Amino acid sequence: MTSKKLGTGFVVLLVALVVGSYLPQVQGEDDDGAIAKPMKISGGGEAAYFPLPGLPPTTYYADGTATHLGNYHAEGEFQFDTLDPSTLSGEFSSGDTPTVFTAADGDELHCDFAGTYAVTPQADGTLVGVFIATFAPVEGASTGRFTNIGGSFVMTATTAPFASVFDTNIPFTWVADGSLDWEEDE
Repeated sequence: MTSKKLGTGFVVLLVALVVGSYLPQVQGEDDDGAIAKPMKISGGGEAAYFPLPGLPPTTYYADGTATHLGNYHAEGEFQFDTLDPSTLSGEFSSGDTPTVFTAADGDELHCDFAGTYAVTPQADGTLVGVFIATFAPVEGASTGRFTNIGGSFVMTATTAPFASVFDTNIPFTWVADGSLDWEEDE
C-alpha cells in the first residue's frame, strides 16, 4: 500500500471516530445511555377549587394531546405550599399524589411536580391564575412504555377568568415543553 492510501485510510478512520462520538450527543443520549426525546403537551381541564394553604389538596383533570401519549387523560391533585397575600403568588406542588397521564393505549405516566403561581386581577374585576411547574416522572410508578422513564418538562397552566379564589370548577388550559429520557431499547 502506498503512503497516500494509508493517509486516506487514516483520515476516514479519524472522521468515523469523530462522527461516532458526536452522534449520541446529537440524539440526546446522556451519561447513563438513555436517549432524551422531546416532550410537548397541550390540553385543558378543570380544578375543583383553589387549595389555599391549610386546606386539603384539590383535584383536577385535563385532556389533550401529547408527544409519546397521543390523546391523553390526566388526573391529579395540587396544593398551595405558600401564599403571599400582598402579591397573590406563591409555591404549589403535587403534594403526596402524583399526576397520572393515561395514554391512548392505557400506558400511564406518573409525575410529581412543583412550581410557582400568580393570581392577577383583571380590569373587569375577575382574576386569572398562571401556574408554572416542572413535572418529573415518579421512579417505578409509571406503566408500559413509561416504565423506568426519566427527564422532565415545564408545564404552564392558565386559568379562565374567575370571580373569586373561592370559586369551584375553575377551567384552565396548559402547555408543556421538555424531554423524556428513554432507555436505548424503547
